[in-house]
Amino acid sequence: MQPPRFHRSLSLLALALMAGLLVSPLAAQDSDNARRDRRENQEPERNSNSGTNNRAQETRTESNNENDEARENRRNRRNREETPRDEPRAETPAATENTPAPAAPATEAQPPAQKTTPPAAPSASFELRANSNNLLLRLHAEGDPDNTDFDITEGGIFTTDVSLLNASNRPFNTVRVIIDYNPAFLDPTVINDSVLINNLAEEPIIEVNRKLGQVVYVAKLREPMTTSQSLIYISWKAVKPTLFTNIRFGRNIAHGFTDILMDDAAMLGEPQEEGDGVVAAGVRVVPADPAEALMMQEEPSLYLSSDERVGGLQLSIAGPERAPRVGEEFYIDLVIDNTVYSNFDKLSVVLEYDSEVFQVLDDDFDNWITHGVNIHDGSFHADFPFDYHIANAVYPSRGLIEYRVGTSQPEEFVGAYGTFARIRARAKKPTASTTVTYFFAPREGLRTTEVRYLGQDSLGDTLVKNDGARGLRFPVLPEVAKPKTPAN
Repeated sequence: MQPPRFHRSLSLLALALMAGLLVSPLAAQDSDNARRDRRENQEPERNSNSGTNNRAQETRTESNNENDEARENRRNRRNREETPRDEPRAETPAATENTPAPAAPATEAQPPAQKTTPPAAPSASFELRANSNNLLLRLHAEGDPDNTDFDITEGGIFTTDVSLLNASNRPFNTVRVIIDYNPAFLDPTVINDSVLINNLAEEPIIEVNRKLGQVVYVAKLREPMTTSQSLIYISWKAVKPTLFTNIRFGRNIAHGFTDILMDDAAMLGEPQEEGDGVVAAGVRVVPADPAEALMMQEEPSLYLSSDERVGGLQLSIAGPERAPRVGEEFYIDLVIDNTVYSNFDKLSVVLEYDSEVFQVLDDDFDNWITHGVNIHDGSFHADFPFDYHIANAVYPSRGLIEYRVGTSQPEEFVGAYGTFARIRARAKKPTASTTVTYFFAPREGLRTTEVRYLGQDSLGDTLVKNDGARGLRFPVLPEVAKPKTPAN
């Protein structure tokens, strides 16, 4: 007797043979694509009303052709979906020849995931258009508002336009232009205000300070103006070669910042930000000697130091206008004189004074450093824009003051002159003479008075140690005696 498993195997074999006999010879010879076609065509054939075999065959043939086209379209779509997203697809000839160019590009016509080119940096005029109420004052080449860079030969003359961009045609009746420049390299020769001269309400203020390097032009107009146009022209002479020097809008102690006003209302740039809304110009002065000019192009690093004079700066102390009396407050100014147009990036001051004679009072309004007792520098940030504030401290018990600052823009201080810090004090004891002096440390490693540029001594004669600083001597008078009240 056969095991049951053998009977089950025979039964399965018999069923398989019977199933094979039922398969149509035509179906066995058909490809997979033909079988899919017949399945897709079964429904149209069942719904057909034609009674003839020829009509049925015709219908199947047309359906097959349509399905072939549909399969081709599906394969094309699959190929497109498999195209890498970071690579643009090439158009097929059929799409190029038969598809008209659309008026506006459609999503299907764009390659997937195209990389976008980063936008260019916005220009000053683009920033202005973001707020059409802003006014912009520009220094540029004569008749060429887009050119703010100059290449001038040594000894040559060039002209800058001071032009106003007033996109919203806002009325203004006061023009105040303060221009700072480096007199070591440039010299203003002509200031031309012919555009405004017939509309002046009074004589304009025109000042040229060749020592400090500043041009001042202030004009009040008889009738308000509203248009964008050049306001004044300034001609310059290139004095000596330099790789780069600025002509920029600035601030004057007496007249304030550069601005365009309607009556007393500031309108230039963002009115709440003094000095805003201006575009400066840059100048390169090329040597007159062709050989030196060629050297500047080939070895520009040699000319980076053409304006880097080091040494000759002076520090001084300006005392009170009159001798203070005991109990009175007075001021002492710390002054720097850089009219030698030297460079410096570090200023360190250590002062000695007699704390028994006068008391140094805290005065930190607008200071960057306000911890403890400080001397005042907040009022002088515009003229001396130091961007490193390291120390500002008074040590009454020792009679010492330490003040240290630095800058990353030494060109801002070339030609600078004036008070950079102020001491507020109160007299305590009368004396015929008391001093405030700059302290120089007797050895290296101690805090000391120094002015340096890239580590080099820039104070006084660079070959003489601990020079270039002058102190102050003044008397303190006794308190005024109060009149005695007569006894009753």
